[in-house]
Amino acid sequence: MTIRSNGGGHGGRRTGTNWMDSGAVGNGRREADVVRTITQKMQAIANVRDTTDNNATTVNQNLQNQVTMMNAAGSGVAITSHLNAFNGQATGVEVFYWAGNEQMRILAAAVSKAIADALGIANRGAKPTTTFFVHRNTNPGVNVLLIEWCFIDNKNDMDRLDRHMDAAIQSVMNVLGYKSSSNTNTNEPSKIEKIIGGMGMFI
Repeated sequence: MTIRSNGGGHGGRRTGTNWMDSGAVGNGRREADVVRTITQKMQAIANVRDTTDNNATTVNQNLQNQVTMMNAAGSGVAITSHLNAFNGQATGVEVFYWAGNEQMRILAAAVSKAIADALGIANRGAKPTTTFFVHRNTNPGVNVLLIEWCFIDNKNDMDRLDRHMDAAIQSVMNVLGYKSSSNTNTNEPSKIEKIIGGMGMFI
């Protein structure tokens, strides 16, 4: 299974140490920083189109820039990484997909479980949506998985992400069929591909 693009959410233009949009914050950390680290590590395994935006001066422009790059990458799976925040106690990983797309629900569920198992945090599972900008505005065939890796304002979540980030990333890439840092996916179908069959979206 080949992904077409991969990027970190939020950020936009950085001035000095300040992002235009830092995203969620907690435990002295900023979402825009952490998801860029995740994206770089994923890119080392699958060097696909990086849809991280570092140029936008507004939130709307940041979202549109990401969508434009996702669409330019073509049909397939588009990964965008995020971190949640709520009340300092909420915990876990969840993955959003376009509601009604059963194949992407299966994939989202597998990705969520892989991260939860690797980090040792709650699996909040696959979450359907029709409201997120990146899902509503990408072209047909561009199948966005928006990963909320954990809660940035939960210290235990962040400690576990820091300690087990590499393992969690490799687990996600394994689900997608990438078994090593070779920048290529294996010829053997992943377990998820075997479940959902030969879908035209996975090219």
